[in-house]
Order: sequence, then structure tokens, then C-alpha cells
Amino acid sequence: CAVDPADLAPAVLALPNVHHFRLNSNDPALPPLMQAVLGEGRKAQLMVCDCNIHPLSAVQIVQSLLHMLEPGGHLIMTLKMRGIARDRTDIFKRLCIVLEGQLENHRWAALLSNTKCEATYVGTRPSLPGPPLDAEKTAAALEALSAPSFKHDHTMKPVYHIKAPA
Repeated sequence: CAVDPADLAPAVLALPNVHHFRLNSNDPALPPLMQAVLGEGRKAQLMVCDCNIHPLSAVQIVQSLLHMLEPGGHLIMTLKMRGIARDRTDIFKRLCIVLEGQLENHRWAALLSNTKCEATYVGTRPSLPGPPLDAEKTAAALEALSAPSFKHDHTMKPVYHIKAPA
């Protein structure tokens, strides 16, 4: 499923099993449409998010759709950061807290295709249910992510790089 209010490239639309929903990702009509395409009881193996919105908003949208990702399935999410400083470690830690129990094997990457204001997150849906969420810890992380300081002078400190083949 491709969810984008804009047109998709004809070459992408021509691919088998590509279903384009010309909607915003936070449209309440989206989850039932996606489930209808997947089929009753089926889940997706891969979810990709490249929304041009605040990282907190992107995470909240993804959280509302994670129930459609199968155990062992992967989420790849490009986050649009704001500001020009170099260290975004604190932001990444807070986002991992928010996603705790829903995804595991949290990884951050600075891809060659990322701009200096983007970072890519990769996580895996647990095969077994995770431990109960610490509601207080999650609420504090969400509050910190929505604070004005988050919207200004932060960039990334990548955990690893993915390089193009030589």
C-alpha cells in the first residue's frame, strides 16, 4: 500500500501489488482500507514512513498502524529533523522510549540519500508480546519531544552508516 495524497510515479503504480491510496496518513479511512487490501487476518511484512512532518507526529501515525505489521516485520521511517546542530542522540533515545514494547532492535542510520536534517529509523515488530509499557516514562518522552527545544537546534549522531557500493 502506498499512502500519499500526491501522484505516484507511473513505474511504481505499474508494479504488482502496489495499491495507492490518495489520502493523508492520518485519515481515519486508511486503516480499514489497508486491512481490506491485506486481506482478513493478514499483516504487512514491511512498513515505510517518509512523511514530511514533525517526528512526533510521524511516530504517532505509525503507532496507529503498527497493529498491521506482522511479528518480525520491519518499520523503516525517515524522520525530518529541524535545526542544524550535530547531536540528536537525546531525540533518538526519547523516540525509542515511545516505541518501546511495540518495536525492538532500534537502529538509526545516516543514509547517503538523507539530507542533513533527516535520519532513518529501523525497528522490528517483536515476535512475542513485549513487557508492559512504562506509561509515566512514555508520557515524559512524548512531552519532551513536543517541547519547543526539540523543534530547534538538533541534528543527528548516527549509530552506523550505509554506504553505496564502490
